[in-house]
Amino acid sequence: MNTPGDQDSELENAIAGLYGGSLEDFVRRRDSLAKELRAAGRRESASILKDLRKPSRVAWALDQAALGSREAIDKLDAALAETLNAHARSGDVRAAIVRLRAAVREFAGTAAHAAERA
Repeated sequence: MNTPGDQDSELENAIAGLYGGSLEDFVRRRDSLAKELRAAGRRESASILKDLRKPSRVAWALDQAALGSREAIDKLDAALAETLNAHARSGDVRAAIVRLRAAVREFAGTAAHAAERA
């Protein structure tokens, strides 16, 4: 028997799979998953899933980049942390912003490639 914690984890995995999948199949897959949950007696989880909105193409592409390129997201995170530290400690803010912009461009490029592949 699934515990509430297991059910929460299953719901989180279902949501991650939904947003990580094909944008064109989003609504069909969401509705199918909600129907399965409802049939299993998990009405609250089904309702949560059914309320999820199809992401915009840009949001979906950014999700794909975040899920598909750990390196790009790590570089973006590091550049952001460097920029915040430079601001807080009177460091070389200009150089940090240059690196942040480069990381943003790389991440956006990764998202664009994900959208092209789809």
